[in-house]
Amino acid sequence: MSSRAGTLDQPSTAAQAFGPLPRTLRTTMWPPGHAEPRPARKSLSVAHAQPFAGVGEMPHPADMDIKIEDEPRPEDVRVLEDRIYDFNVARTGFDDGKFVAAFLRDAEGLTIGGLFGWTWGATCYIRYLFVPASLRNQGHGSPLMRAAEREAKLRGCTQIALETHDFQAPDFYRRLGFEVVGRIDVYPSGHQYLTMLKRLTS
Repeated sequence: MSSRAGTLDQPSTAAQAFGPLPRTLRTTMWPPGHAEPRPARKSLSVAHAQPFAGVGEMPHPADMDIKIEDEPRPEDVRVLEDRIYDFNVARTGFDDGKFVAAFLRDAEGLTIGGLFGWTWGATCYIRYLFVPASLRNQGHGSPLMRAAEREAKLRGCTQIALETHDFQAPDFYRRLGFEVVGRIDVYPSGHQYLTMLKRLTS
């Protein structure tokens, strides 16, 4: 099971966050094998300029050499996360972002699966949920989700949101009380990407 939040008693992995990572959660989710920052590249990057007020002189947009990067540096991505979070806090007044995580570990203490997300502004967002194939359909996913739900309630959350593809774990989430509130067709081709939500009661 792997669900971005995806397959649990099957899980999956959630690709799009419900809002940016709160500043207190700054930790760019980086692909395996890319933990160390890559050497700086000579292409336009927001991280190379001072943000907002006081920004250094910039060339006219028509003169900018904007290059698409398929392996951006984590620190460059973090600039975007931080700036978006600052904007959201300024507009909403909510600066209570906090991680929520629980892990499955083997007999040697190695992490083999688990759940990761955060709470912010009365919403709990589950970004990753994963249970190894050998352990799926054995009841490991539901306890992870229930633990996250309990913690979300303690933090004053009124809902839990996540995303999953139609080939991941939508039925699993439906059994836990989630409903589909949005979808993107043909992502990936031949499939759907679903946004699911569960309202919490006290």
